Amino acid sequence: MIASPVRSAALLAALLVAGAAAAQPQSVPAPTPIPAQPQVTIATSHAEAARELLNVTRTTEPFNLILPNVMRQVSNALTSTNIAIGADPARRTALEETLRDVERGFEGERDQLLAGMALLYAARFSEEELRTMIEFFRSPVGQKYVQTTPTIAQEAITAANQWAQRIGQAAFTRVREEMRRRGHPIN
Repeated sequence: MIASPVRSAALLAALLVAGAAAAQPQSVPAPTPIPAQPQVTIATSHAEAARELLNVTRTTEPFNLILPNVMRQVSNALTSTNIAIGADPARRTALEETLRDVERGFEGERDQLLAGMALLYAARFSEEELRTMIEFFRSPVGQKYVQTTPTIAQEAITAANQWAQRIGQAAFTRVREEMRRRGHPIN
């Protein structure tokens, strides 16, 4: 479950990047290095509290879906451009095994990403603040927030898209009317 609009946007961006990579099946881009984090000394317990916050708020769930989705897209791209793979069970089995091996190889990078995300929180919130948030998100109200936020975020995104379409149509009409009024009619 995605627990915030920010995570919805992050997941969408990651899936778009993955889709762009899969659209070019002749090469697989090298993994992008994780940006350097600010140099802040953070105690182990502080970093653990940040990671716990990510877990209790389910912040990491969308990121757990990225790697399997990327590998599925790689598989689809390779099988659609290499018809022999689909026709030959031995090649198909070899591809599936290779995909699993490559995915396992990237799992450590996902763990690095999640550890880096935890450090972003630890750099901005004290350990005490993190523990207060964890306590809240473990409460019934906090759990309700975590569980309902994905639905609310999706509904908000839908409403925002509908508003943008309505405003876009109205803007075209108003601009055309105003240009006509100013003596410069446009289609």
